[in-house]
Amino acid sequence: MASQQSVLLNAIRRLILINDEEDRRDEQVKLERQLRETDLELQGRVTENFDKLRSVLETFNSVDEKVRVSQVKVATLRNNLRDCKILLRCKRDDLQRLWKEQMEQKKVIELLEEVERMKAIPDKLDALCRTKHFKTAAESLVESIVILGDRLEGVEALKDLRNDIATRKETLKSQLIDELHGCIYFKAPQTFTEDELTPKHDKLSTLPSAISPMKQQSLKSHSRSRSQTAVMLEHQISMANLIPKPVEKECIEIIEDVNNLNPEADLPNYMAILVEALYILDAIPNALEALKSRMLGEMKLIIQRSSTEVRERAEKSGELSPDQNQQSLLKMLLDTAFMKYKSVARAHQIVLKRLSIFEKKMKIDNLYLYSIVNVWNDIQRVIMRMLQDYLDTSTGQNSSTLTAVDVESRDINSFFSKKNIHPRQSLFHLYNSTHSISIMSYMRESKGAIPSLLEGMVDDSTMGHQPTFLQEHLCTPQFRNITIVYQPLEKICRHIELEEMRVETKQEKSNELGVFLSTFVEDEFLVKIKEEIMKKVDFLTSDSQRVVKDEQSGGMHKERRSNKPLLKSCVGIEHALSELKFLIIDLPNYAKDLLLIGQRALETYAKAAQHLYYDLTHVGGDGVNGELPCVSQSHTWAVNNEEMRNHIIRLPMWSSLHNTTISQSNTDQTTLEQESWIVLDQIGSLEIKKNLIITSVANIRNLGLLHESMEWFSNKIKNLLTEVAQAHSSLKSSEIAKLHEVNSTISKLSDHILITLHLEVRMHCLHYLPPAVMRAGNTNEEEAAIEDVGIKEFNRDLCSLEEQLALQLSDMKLRFLFDGIGHLMATVLINTGKKLQRVDGFCITRMSVIVFLLQQNLTNITMSREAELDHARQFYELMRSTPQALLTFATEQEYNFTNAEYEQALAMICKSPDYKGEFERIQEKLREHFDANRSN
Repeated sequence: MASQQSVLLNAIRRLILINDEEDRRDEQVKLERQLRETDLELQGRVTENFDKLRSVLETFNSVDEKVRVSQVKVATLRNNLRDCKILLRCKRDDLQRLWKEQMEQKKVIELLEEVERMKAIPDKLDALCRTKHFKTAAESLVESIVILGDRLEGVEALKDLRNDIATRKETLKSQLIDELHGCIYFKAPQTFTEDELTPKHDKLSTLPSAISPMKQQSLKSHSRSRSQTAVMLEHQISMANLIPKPVEKECIEIIEDVNNLNPEADLPNYMAILVEALYILDAIPNALEALKSRMLGEMKLIIQRSSTEVRERAEKSGELSPDQNQQSLLKMLLDTAFMKYKSVARAHQIVLKRLSIFEKKMKIDNLYLYSIVNVWNDIQRVIMRMLQDYLDTSTGQNSSTLTAVDVESRDINSFFSKKNIHPRQSLFHLYNSTHSISIMSYMRESKGAIPSLLEGMVDDSTMGHQPTFLQEHLCTPQFRNITIVYQPLEKICRHIELEEMRVETKQEKSNELGVFLSTFVEDEFLVKIKEEIMKKVDFLTSDSQRVVKDEQSGGMHKERRSNKPLLKSCVGIEHALSELKFLIIDLPNYAKDLLLIGQRALETYAKAAQHLYYDLTHVGGDGVNGELPCVSQSHTWAVNNEEMRNHIIRLPMWSSLHNTTISQSNTDQTTLEQESWIVLDQIGSLEIKKNLIITSVANIRNLGLLHESMEWFSNKIKNLLTEVAQAHSSLKSSEIAKLHEVNSTISKLSDHILITLHLEVRMHCLHYLPPAVMRAGNTNEEEAAIEDVGIKEFNRDLCSLEEQLALQLSDMKLRFLFDGIGHLMATVLINTGKKLQRVDGFCITRMSVIVFLLQQNLTNITMSREAELDHARQFYELMRSTPQALLTFATEQEYNFTNAEYEQALAMICKSPDYKGEFERIQEKLREHFDANRSN
């Protein structure tokens, strides 16, 4: 419309501005044309919207009619209201009375509904408790108490219900406390897995065991170097303090899903609900008191249940045997119990975290929380008490390590003290039965009950009677059980240290278990081990036991691949020292102390072996009445004669026995001949009397036994020390070197004994052969072909030596003893001939008989013909020739003798009166011949 007006105004304005008539007519024509166009457009639109226009007009008419009717009704209603107002003013008092009656009836109905709801509360509580929705039950209970004490306070008919609700409140408190105990001590060990119990801050798990105060005390007690250790400890502890504490999300309110049919599936949330329910019931102080008062008893019951569990498991698998000391079951018990303890500690952490939230956020007054340190302290005390039983320790209630400091009013000494309690006797009392705990727990769970300290076997803990451990042990109590549990206990101590390190508390963090473990090992275990080993060494090295053979040598023979016996003392002490190796593996922190024990035992045994060696080679004099003790000549040479000992060590057989290679410039035969001349040169003009040789067959046999034992023992100790050094690289080389040094003395003793036996055989030759040769020089025709008594005795002596030593020594060692004895005999027979006054045919015949008898006997001993004795026999056969014939023999080299032997033969022939004066002449020719051969 506005646009049309603007168009019209514009047209009028233009007409006013036009003065020309023609222009006016043109403008008129234009306007008429536009008007016609507008009319046509209007007519078209009216035609198009005619139907709509008609309906709008009809609607408008109907609305207008309704408005007029409504105006009439409103006027009528206004008149009616005016009439009602007049009537209400007349009935005001009656209406007020009726309104008050209505309100009273409404209040009565509401109270009746409340009463009906209160009557349903017990059933509702029972249903909620059965489904274990305790928070909702607590809220309903508190709400009902508020309603009964406020809105329904004056209803005397609800007195019984009020008393019932109050009783149910106390019952629910006890049930919640018992349920919380059940979650902590029964459900937590069955629910939490190893991953959930492993600390997230386990960076300290790689720290060495020195971080423990127990080990620090051990280091101090053994006067070990503290400079580097202290620095390392300070660094490790400072690193531990830098570990971030795990941050848990603090949630003040826990929402309980009443539709959840298994609220215990999420145990941490379930325990949080229990704590919140206790808070709702205002039972937090009572719950805390119950948790703290029952904690120690519950910890002890875990040991009982774990013991029963391990026993039943072992019985099912057949591992439990009454005839064997099942020490592995003790380790299994410790592992099982500590897994439960870690679960219990984890549960306590959840409870304490929830309680601390209430303390901080809701400002609960007089709330004295215990700390996780209290939990671990009680765990340590119970483990210590168990260890006292299984280790059979003498450190009881009087030991300072067990008088632990208790942050509460409890006395740990009274807990561990033995009381003479006389309980009432019951005919069918099963509480002390081996399987009673597991059976009663099963019966409770089958009935839906929660195991509690208030019922059955464990009610003693709440009545002031301390529960006792099971009387039947899984293994024999003994101090050696520490070897099974030491390393697991070390891990437990480190775990406790790490757990306590996370806690910021003013309470002193103790390490009673570590101190107990260290004190027991140092003050009891090591002392007893030392006493046992030293007593064993003293017993086995006593006079009555020194040369007793191993009674169970069959197993040792199999191990050594030899049928030769060993000294019982040697085998026994080797077993004892081998046990030290396993002790070092089990107690690596005390390797140095155990090595010192082994060193002392080894030194004691080495001294005893030295004394035994001296006693076996003792041949005269006892140091009494002015008589000097005297040992055999072979012992003197083996120990003091370095030249003789070095020559024997260079023998080919010696290097074969010791698996060593020695460069030799001479042949075996030449070396043996050299040995013979060295022996004779050392003897000189000394006569080997009978008091300078070992005549006791038993001593000879025992010398062989001692050598074999010392050699075996030395090799075993050497291998043992090598294994210990490889297994414990932390040990200093000086600590092992001391033992190697002591062991080297035993090895040297073994070599000295073998050299002594080697020389003893030669001393017997030097004792018997020279007198036999001298007797041959005085032989007549009748005695020439008769066996010499001395040679007969000598042959028996050699056979006896070979027979006794063959029982003790290997074939190679026996061969070493008799190897070269033919050379020595031939050398002695030839060299002793110088002392004969005359050499006639009867003497030569007698010497041939002697050589034959010696050769026959040696063949039986060495199992080979001794050709060197043929050389001696041929030497004496030269005595039948003349000096000129001897010169011819030497010139033609018909017989292979040395220059000295030819000259000696010439001197012996010229002792005959028939050839007196020819010695110098023939000797000159012999020397000229020898010089000519030497120049060629």
